[in-house]
Amino acid sequence: MQSHYLDMLVSAEDSARLLGQLLFAVHGANRSRSAGLVVAFPDWQEAVRDSYGKLVRKAAAGTRLRVFGTATALAEFEASTTPKKFIRTGAAVSTGVKAVPAEHARVRFIRDRTSERATEGDRARRVRRREQRGNGRPPARPAPQPESARAPYRDYVKLDLASQETGMRFPLRIARESAPLSGTAAREFSSYGLSVEPGAAVPSF
Repeated sequence: MQSHYLDMLVSAEDSARLLGQLLFAVHGANRSRSAGLVVAFPDWQEAVRDSYGKLVRKAAAGTRLRVFGTATALAEFEASTTPKKFIRTGAAVSTGVKAVPAEHARVRFIRDRTSERATEGDRARRVRRREQRGNGRPPARPAPQPESARAPYRDYVKLDLASQETGMRFPLRIARESAPLSGTAAREFSSYGLSVEPGAAVPSF
């Protein structure tokens, strides 16, 4: 349920890490308490390219994480370990729990697994080449992939997440998409509060 929201504003100098830790806190709340929290980045800036398609400015998530949920779930999130620590130390400022405006557009924030799969695919190809060189065989040249089979390119933002239990760090790549006006069931969002189905969208205002 997206009846209320809470904004967490972080320092611009360390925004990727701080936003990542807050997103991991959302993940923890959804996994441990089934909080039903979903997220948005209201200060998102799209990438800018010139007339030749060359990247002029990368996409940016901004310095604000907007968390949606019930008033109770958001109050519990604000009082949980990471947000409470950030607020106490000045690493983040909370706007407090507010009601979502009645009139608003909708938008989707998704985990960009296309770029993650590309990275994993490059890694796998490098492993195969090393194995083939070790066997004395020249590396096989992959067949070109038809244009229609390639996934569309998305400009994404990479946030730095770290497990509070293991300390292991990992990147989470996020992209922004326009969305239809319906579809808000909790099952349509991941534990990170990101859209995983076409109908899953969050208010944009």
